Amino acid sequence: MKKSILFLICVFSVFTTYAQTTISGAQTRMIVGFISLAEWPSECRQGDFVIGVLGTSRVADELEACTAGLRAGIQPVRVERYASADVIGRCHILFVPFSMTRQIRRVVSMIAHASTLVITEKHGALEEGSAINFVILDGQVKYQLSEANAGRYGIRFSDALSQRAVSTL
Repeated sequence: MKKSILFLICVFSVFTTYAQTTISGAQTRMIVGFISLAEWPSECRQGDFVIGVLGTSRVADELEACTAGLRAGIQPVRVERYASADVIGRCHILFVPFSMTRQIRRVVSMIAHASTLVITEKHGALEEGSAINFVILDGQVKYQLSEANAGRYGIRFSDALSQRAVSTL
């Protein structure tokens, strides 16, 4: 009996780790893809292209590995981690993982005058100011988007990005 329970715990642990890795990997690939599918104002096309991650997230680790040596046009891509909304620096993309979504209103107020694409993974986050929100549908990572929220930050989505969204606001 003890061996059966231990076996089930191990299987569940492996499955959970695999599922989290798969989700974070898909989110990472999408975030990197958004770089070429969104357009930032001309004043944002100099210096490093910064992808910020609020709090701790497996996505931050994967983004660091995935963007090593990557360029957004002529801009080198780098990842910055922020412990709280109060220390968010200039970034082109800001990923707010579910564990930090209680700070989304603060995040939106902190970047109100910046050209930052806010990406979340919480139901209802578009209504709180996020421009892209990850959702899981039929076991796959998809995204919703708000062109209005992106427009407030001076960011435009390509038709391809808009057409691939499962819903838009």
